[in-house]
Amino acid sequence: MRISLAALRSVCKANQKFSSISLLHHVCIHQSRNVRPFSVAIMSPPSKAIVYDQHGPPDKVTRVIEVPPVGVEENDVCVKMLASPINPSDINRIEGVYPVRPEVPAVGGYEGVGEVHSVGSVVKRLSPGDWVIPSPPSSGMWQTYVVKEENAWHKIDKDTPMEYAATVTVNPLTALRMLEDFVKLSSGDAIVQNGATSIVGQCIIQLAQIQGLHSINIIRDRVGADEVKENLKKLGADEIFTESQLDMKNLKGLLTNLPEPALGFNCVGGNAASLVLKILRNGGTMVTYGGMSKKPITVSTSSFIFKDLSLRGFWLQKWLSTDKTIECRKMIDYLLGLARAGKLKYEMELVPFKDFYSALDKALGKLGSQPKQFGDRMMVLVCFSSTSSCQPVNYLNLHTCRVRSRYLELASTKTLGVGRPWRSLGNVGRSVQGNRMTMGLESLKKSGSSRPLFALLSRSLSQIRSLSQLPCFGIAFDIDGVLLRGRTPIDGSPRALKRLYDHSGTPRIPYIFLTNGGGIRESKRALELRALFGVNILPSQVLQGHSPFKQLVSRFENKFILAVGKGEPAAVMSAYGYKNVLSIDDYAACFDNIDPLAPHKRWTVDKISDESSNLQRDYVCSQRIEAAFIVSDSVDWSRDIQVLCDILRTGGLPGREMDFGSQPPLYFAHDDLAYQATFPTERFGMGAFRIALQSIFNSIHPNPLQYTSVGKPNPTAFRNAEIVLRQLYNSWFGDHDLAGNSPFKTLYVIGDNPSVDIKGARQVGHPWFSILTRTGVFKGNRNDPEFPADMVVDTVEDAVEYILKKEGSL
Repeated sequence: MRISLAALRSVCKANQKFSSISLLHHVCIHQSRNVRPFSVAIMSPPSKAIVYDQHGPPDKVTRVIEVPPVGVEENDVCVKMLASPINPSDINRIEGVYPVRPEVPAVGGYEGVGEVHSVGSVVKRLSPGDWVIPSPPSSGMWQTYVVKEENAWHKIDKDTPMEYAATVTVNPLTALRMLEDFVKLSSGDAIVQNGATSIVGQCIIQLAQIQGLHSINIIRDRVGADEVKENLKKLGADEIFTESQLDMKNLKGLLTNLPEPALGFNCVGGNAASLVLKILRNGGTMVTYGGMSKKPITVSTSSFIFKDLSLRGFWLQKWLSTDKTIECRKMIDYLLGLARAGKLKYEMELVPFKDFYSALDKALGKLGSQPKQFGDRMMVLVCFSSTSSCQPVNYLNLHTCRVRSRYLELASTKTLGVGRPWRSLGNVGRSVQGNRMTMGLESLKKSGSSRPLFALLSRSLSQIRSLSQLPCFGIAFDIDGVLLRGRTPIDGSPRALKRLYDHSGTPRIPYIFLTNGGGIRESKRALELRALFGVNILPSQVLQGHSPFKQLVSRFENKFILAVGKGEPAAVMSAYGYKNVLSIDDYAACFDNIDPLAPHKRWTVDKISDESSNLQRDYVCSQRIEAAFIVSDSVDWSRDIQVLCDILRTGGLPGREMDFGSQPPLYFAHDDLAYQATFPTERFGMGAFRIALQSIFNSIHPNPLQYTSVGKPNPTAFRNAEIVLRQLYNSWFGDHDLAGNSPFKTLYVIGDNPSVDIKGARQVGHPWFSILTRTGVFKGNRNDPEFPADMVVDTVEDAVEYILKKEGSL
């Protein structure tokens, strides 16, 4: 199939609505802006996806494609998919018969579960390693990696069984919603349903039992019906009948032990629907949510006139379209809690991604003696994750009676990488299982279609093809005294950084900025550095002194905390996810006379935020400060030391009696005694402020000051830097299978302060190699005697020259 540029633009536009293509969106956007791909954001690893170019039989129109990395923007979350099912609605979407379906080309898959791989710079709720599911309605889950905005993902408990996390948003959610929305039921009431062996039917049985409701269940006549009944009994079903058992005029003799049901559910149609209506009490309601027999519902006139029955319909997609996001997420958490407790279960078969088409055949009922009716087939899950166990989950042993609703868990033995939901990529795949996967790159090349797309794919795949061509080292640059003096680039520093990019502006060497500076968000600092050095710099490449404070969000997320320092310390902490943070400027403004020198500091008046005037002063003054964070250098030492001492010696409540108990936690972004600024000699830094605060506090309090410093030379800062460098490596060059080993033989740190940059690298040891420049704090002719570096050079340009020559990357 040839894909025209017009089609590409159409798909790019559709991406805004369906979020199921990102590569073409990425291509179109960057072509229009004349910006190089791979240079706008964190890059996702390459990915595999199941796409279809036209509507039709799923086993005929779907293809497996390989797709290159895409950008992870500042509010995006990149998720490594673990599992995704093949639902009947997924098949209907591909066939083109479902009422709501994405425009083709499209990626299949409505629901699933994944693990967060990487996040954009302003993402607050999610972190790498979290488990998430797509917030319904969704699409494009049949791929190894997916990139969507943060609000498209819902974080779940990692203790949740993977198979239930992957399948919670369609069948269990439908069952719960139908029990809640149509008839007000009380404990002791009864419901009736056909299709009881379907996944929704099994969920209705269990949820009804939890609510104290009785269930009357109708199944098809089949071989082994007695065993099916026994297994449904184990789920909590009260009564189970085959259709032939109910095909009689008087049913009262069969239902003497249960009240007449007020609510019934139909997913089959035809005679099975008539049986539900027959059992309903006067004034009852039947809700139809499926039509698996493809037969119409026939209702007698007497049912309407004499029984006053109501017929309703339920479609989860419509319910979700009425802005139910918050309510939906609460229901999902409730259902997953039941699954973790073993109170909600259903049978699935797990199939690895490499066997996708076998799984699809099972879902279509084509293999062996699989039933032709959707509700009677086992659920099939496709496993993406190599750690997922792709074995059948046989809780009910219904498979012996062919009672399954197939789900497919998308898993591969080797996950290739991250990608947005892909929707217009043509046949970009590797030949697997006959003609179902074809060498699309070749077909695109021969057809001449979509040349910009072909060029991007060729370039992307060539970049990840050979490990021998990839760098085995990374670089961490200090900023002040190495690259900048004040806001002025040190001579040669722009040239040094540009050498880390190829002629097209694509980075060829993974590098980061490892600085103790801060006071602004990493995204803003990246923009400043980009303007100063003339190269593209991502927020993820900027590690500031306060960046490790992100790791404390889970402890203090909802606690009342104080942020101290120049710039915008409260905004920085809020961006990390702290929800109740106040700057020391705004905090001090709420207390009368807390700073006795304030009347003499006319220069501080403009520093106080207008926000403080809107704060409820009494509320702020009555709230205990749970922790204080020194985010950046203090601007007003006298006031800040006074206020901090008031907080720390009173247990967080300035103006109260001294508290000799526990001191609120105190965190410093770093402990630099001095740093090199524009002035010829060093200036005092946060370490000097800490010494002053500690000296005064220890003089007025019987217990010594307790504090934690997180920046350089703390070894944690260097270990975190290595993690970020590895993430950049995987994003830029692909997530190669290295058997858990680091891709780096050497990590270089270039700094100007022996007691900070060099000391930290020496403490961590291998693979760190320290290079000391003479453009900042250190100006000696020889090496530093206390913290000697592995190499001493004059400038950062000399340092980069040495590294590239040593690594053979000139």
